Amino acid sequence: MKFTIYDLYTGVVLRSGVAPGDVLNQVGAGEGGLPMRVDPAMWYFDLVAEELREKTDLVVTVAPETIPADGDTFTSISGIPNGATVFWPDGQHTVADGEPIEFAVDLPGRHLFFVFSVEYLTKEITIEAIAAT
Repeated sequence: MKFTIYDLYTGVVLRSGVAPGDVLNQVGAGEGGLPMRVDPAMWYFDLVAEELREKTDLVVTVAPETIPADGDTFTSISGIPNGATVFWPDGQHTVADGEPIEFAVDLPGRHLFFVFSVEYLTKEITIEAIAAT
């Protein structure tokens, strides 16, 4: 039987696949299920419409994408939806107001950021920090 299990409170697709028997009768507390198989990275359960929906691209703006690694020069990431979480190597931040997030780094190299929101495909952002000369 094909199945998709999702979180009743967030809409995140937790797992999906094929299993023998009626796996939908075994969903846990706080979970819902549907008799279909989807890619959890590409789909979410819309709690208002009460249906599975395909995630869409998240369009954000990063300015500038290259900064000096001086700890004082900031880059800004805007277009992050409310409730999205931004992850970076030493932390994370959940956006509550839709305002841009600013970062400064003092370590040269590429710095990866990930933006996660239930309704959107996870967005990977690379910021290049150039060593001061």
